[in-house]
Amino acid sequence: MEAWAQASRLVWEIETARKRIGNKWANSEPGERKMNELNEQRKGAVNEALINDRLAKRFTMVFRENLFGGDESVSGPGSRRGSEQVMLAIDALAFVVGRFNIASVSDIPCGDFNWIEGFLTSHREVVYVGYDIVAPLIERNRARHPSHRFCRLDITSQTPPKSDLIFSKELFLHLTYDDIKHSVSNMKRSCSKYLLMSSHFGSQNIDLSLDYGGNWRPVDVCGDPIGFPQPIWRNALFGLWEMASIADPIERVGSVRPSCHEW
Repeated sequence: MEAWAQASRLVWEIETARKRIGNKWANSEPGERKMNELNEQRKGAVNEALINDRLAKRFTMVFRENLFGGDESVSGPGSRRGSEQVMLAIDALAFVVGRFNIASVSDIPCGDFNWIEGFLTSHREVVYVGYDIVAPLIERNRARHPSHRFCRLDITSQTPPKSDLIFSKELFLHLTYDDIKHSVSNMKRSCSKYLLMSSHFGSQNIDLSLDYGGNWRPVDVCGDPIGFPQPIWRNALFGLWEMASIADPIERVGSVRPSCHEW
């Protein structure tokens, strides 16, 4: 909470100075560098009060104890380079980025960034930000991959910044229906254009029987009670949706929809 407030206050101070002394300094090279630096601080800041403590503790335990059982990646066997899931993810990303002119990608959750760097190296035009609820994992990603941006985010309780594409691999299979509902709502509220998400198409949906550790079950996002429309493109594991085609599952009676969350 303190980091968020401090970063926002710094940006406010610069904007106030801009109005007081005019745009000459603010639009100069040093001024632009300072504004960019402060905005980066604000983008990386997290309102800790919004983080779901139950989920944060659960997935931090998964990370620390390697409960997904991966020998190469703490994100599990499905994040191993060369695995079927990873090859299908790369296939999907390559097609969607090229076909739909994707310039920015929000990866939710990014996990330990084990495989996607190779894709980003061959698509340097894409602006990438990885988001995850696990604080020590985000810190490790920042230390190991300093050329990429990583931010802490709880998609069940926080709205991510706007991007062309939200990419989400194997998220919903670890969440309860209630957490899925809130995640979809926050993705919608980001005003992002497309959602590329893994789905076990044709599976019979059940709720998560045990909201603990690495527990999971297959989820078909087009099946009840999630009810996505049919994707505009898909392969064996991933579907692509226009975000506008997905209904917001949370009724906000009397609320005013916020402007797109761009930070």
